[in-house]
Amino acid sequence: MTTVLRSASAILAIAFAVTAGPTAHGAVDQVFVTNSNDSGPGSFREAILQANADPQIARVLFDGRVTSIRLITPVQFVGGQDLAIDGNSATLDGSALASASAAFIATGGGDLAISSLTVRDTPGEGIAVEVPAGATGTLSVSLFKVDIIANAGHGVLINDQEDPSTTDGAQPDARGSAASIEVTVVNSRFIHNGYSVSDRDGL
Repeated sequence: MTTVLRSASAILAIAFAVTAGPTAHGAVDQVFVTNSNDSGPGSFREAILQANADPQIARVLFDGRVTSIRLITPVQFVGGQDLAIDGNSATLDGSALASASAAFIATGGGDLAISSLTVRDTPGEGIAVEVPAGATGTLSVSLFKVDIIANAGHGVLINDQEDPSTTDGAQPDARGSAASIEVTVVNSRFIHNGYSVSDRDGL
């Protein structure tokens, strides 16, 4: 595994692409978050469920009237496509989650770009990206204007080990994927994360 921290100009280009409309490949299907409910039509969870079921969905856009979503269970994205999430200054509140739960988990192996979103008060990771064992090429995780605040585990965990409790490569089932990972962070804050156990970090 190779990890690369990308330049500010690269993430700005990605972030603007999130909200700029059609890409060079044509129109991008998108779904909207229109309320602060934990589940059901118009919720963030429902938007991710739709993206899980339809690989053509590449964007999740929050309505500007959505302020804070109190999650009851983690929201998990399992689709293999690239996904951009524009939070429009909304907050994912993880204070009601069960012990050690993350607010948002991505496991499909596509690029992930998150902008204008706060994730706070989870009992586990704020955002967890699990790299599939069979992943190849380069996986990009981009954060633009993202605030990661007071999460008990890692604020953002990008995990390229099949077993996160072991050292990468220490044993056959603990080796990471063949993918490289690019991480880009611009205008984002990591505040008071990782206080539950030693050796937890903001990113």
